[in-house]
Amino acid sequence: MGMYNGQEEHDNLVWDKNDEDFEAAQQQLRLKTFCRKVEGFVQQKFGKPVTLISPLIIGGFNILYRVRVEDMSPDVMVRVPCPSLVQFPVEKTMYEAATASFLVSQTQLPIPSPLFFGKDPDDERAAMEPFVQRKLAESKDRLIVEWDETEAQERFSELLFN
Repeated sequence: MGMYNGQEEHDNLVWDKNDEDFEAAQQQLRLKTFCRKVEGFVQQKFGKPVTLISPLIIGGFNILYRVRVEDMSPDVMVRVPCPSLVQFPVEKTMYEAATASFLVSQTQLPIPSPLFFGKDPDDERAAMEPFVQRKLAESKDRLIVEWDETEAQERFSELLFN
């Protein structure tokens, strides 16, 4: 038992740091300026006027923004990894897209089908990507667009999924 002395206090410090990081990430992702970036991103992707619909949906590692695109149904969901909480957000997003694509092609599960993943090198908002755009299965009524604001300097080629 002697080798664990002090471990509990170290664990508490780590949990406290995680809580602080989570609160800071939430504050950053709730800012009006960031919400306008989300709207701008969706408007650029769909080429139509958009409106952010509240409330934001806050999860353990992501925040979801619901965006209504003019003359389009269903609404779009934008999923953003919380900065400082997701260790490898680019890889996480890429693996989630690959897993969803595999499951859509190999199973009958009603899950979102990825449409594309990548960074648009011509997009002035490249700092808000990589992203995955997914269309939910017919039983659902939303589209999901994911992106990661970190890793802004890296460029990824676009992968198209059916």
